[in-house]
Amino acid sequence: MHNLVSMAVAAAGRHLGIAAIIIATLAAWVAPARACSVPVFRYALERWDPSPYLVLVFHKEPLTEAQKAVVDAYTAAAASDVSPANLQVGVANLAEELQPWVKAVYERAQPPSLPWVVVLYPEKPRMPYDADDSAGPAVLSSGPLEADAVVALPDSPMRREIARRLLKGDSVVWILLECGDRTRDDAAAGMIEPEFRRLEKSIDMPLPEGYTSDVQPADAAGAGAMAPPPDVDPRDRVSPAIPMKLAFSSMRLSRHDPTEQVLVKMLLGANPEIGDPASGPALIAVFGRGRALEALTGETLNAETLARACEFLCGACSCEIKDLNPGTDLLMAVDWDGLLEGRVVVDKALPPLTGVMSQSPSEESAKESKPAESREASDPNPILRGVALVMAALAAAVVVAVIVVRRRGKEA
Repeated sequence: MHNLVSMAVAAAGRHLGIAAIIIATLAAWVAPARACSVPVFRYALERWDPSPYLVLVFHKEPLTEAQKAVVDAYTAAAASDVSPANLQVGVANLAEELQPWVKAVYERAQPPSLPWVVVLYPEKPRMPYDADDSAGPAVLSSGPLEADAVVALPDSPMRREIARRLLKGDSVVWILLECGDRTRDDAAAGMIEPEFRRLEKSIDMPLPEGYTSDVQPADAAGAGAMAPPPDVDPRDRVSPAIPMKLAFSSMRLSRHDPTEQVLVKMLLGANPEIGDPASGPALIAVFGRGRALEALTGETLNAETLARACEFLCGACSCEIKDLNPGTDLLMAVDWDGLLEGRVVVDKALPPLTGVMSQSPSEESAKESKPAESREASDPNPILRGVALVMAALAAAVVVAVIVVRRRGKEA
C-alpha cells in the first residue's frame, strides 16, 4: 500500500496543496483491511470497464437519410459484436428544450453549421453541472457530422496495438509522446528502455491469493492454465486466457501522425500541461482496459518517478473502485470481456492496422467491477469496507470542493 500512498501524496502535493495531502492520506488509511492480492494492472484489466465517451449530435432541421446513417454508424460502433467502443450517442434537437448542461455544451461549441458533433470525455456529463461554470464537460473534439470521423474516432493503429499487447500479457504499455526535438525524444527513449528491463527483474509482483506460481495462459485445447483454487476470494480470480507477468513495453507517438490525431487529442486533453511541445517529451502509462495515467514530463520524467509508477501499477490493488484510482480511460474499440473469457482470439479480433508504429523510433459507468460472486458475501469484514467506502466518497467530495473553490478563485 505504501506505493499507492506515496503516489497519491505526491500527486496531491502538486495539484491541491495541503488539503488534498490530508485527503490522500485519509483515503489510504481507510483502505480495506485485506486488499486483494491481484496487481493493479491486472485487476484493472479483469474488472474495470472503460467509461464511455459521449457523442452529442446537434441539429435543428430534420436529419437527412445520409445524416441519419452517420449517426447510426456511431451507434453501431458502440454496439458492435466484434469490437465495441466505449461510446454513448445522443441526439440533441435544438428546436426542443435541452438539459442545461447540453445547452451549455452547444453554446461553448458555437458551431458554424448544423448538424454538429461534439465528443465529450467520460464522466463529466454525469456529474452535477453548474451552467455558470465555464469549464463544463471536457470536450475531446468538435466538428461537422461527417462519415470519415466515425472511422477514426474509436480505433487507430496504435490503440489497436496497445490493446493487443495488454491482452497478450504486457503489464503496462508506455506511450512516449514526442515533442519533435529528436535529441530530447531520443534521450527519453534511451532512459526508459534500460529502466524497464531493470524493473522487470526487481519489482516483487504479488500473485493472487491461492496461486502458487506464475499464472500462465491455457493452450488451444484449454489445458495448461492454472485453475483458481475452489475457495479463492472472487477478488483474487484471474482469467486463465492471459499470462500474468512483469513486462513493460513502449511505443513512440508523433504529435503529427495523421492516423493518430484522436489519440493525441485524448492524451493532450487529459494532460493540459503537455500541450506545448516545448515542455518536452511526455511518457504516459496505459494499463488495464486502456486506462492512462497522468503524464510524466519535464522534471517528473526520470528513473525514480518511473519506478514509482511501475511499482504502483504492479503492486496489490488496495482500492477496487476505478474512479478512486488515478487515470483517464481512452476511447478504444475492443471486446475486452470476450478476449478475457477466451471466446475471442486476440490475433483474429485485433489484427494490426496499416501504419502501426514500432516500439522504437520515430449515465452508466458505475459498473466498475464484475466478480461472479457477491462481494458482500466474500468480504471478510463488510462493515469496515462499508465505512471505508463512505470515507473515500467523502474524501472525493472534498477534493471536488477544493477544485471548484480554486477554479472560482482564479476566475475572480
